[in-house]
Amino acid sequence: TDALKDYVQEKIGSAVCKFIDDQIDVHVVLSVQKARQMCEVNLHAFGTHFTATEDTGDMYASIDALGDNISRQLRKHKDK
Repeated sequence: TDALKDYVQEKIGSAVCKFIDDQIDVHVVLSVQKARQMCEVNLHAFGTHFTATEDTGDMYASIDALGDNISRQLRKHKDK
């Protein structure tokens, strides 16, 4: 839905923009399997591929956890 799309752009975009100023390639996949709400992100930046997957009972909670996860990965890579 448009609400989910806006929420993903807000959460993932803010997590990524803290660490990256250049153009990047980001793919986010949202899926539902019975009671599992899954969210996956694939990101190409710094010549490196980052990926993260989260699944919970709520799609918004999955997106929040995914934003934290990808932010942690980018911070760790940039600190190197």
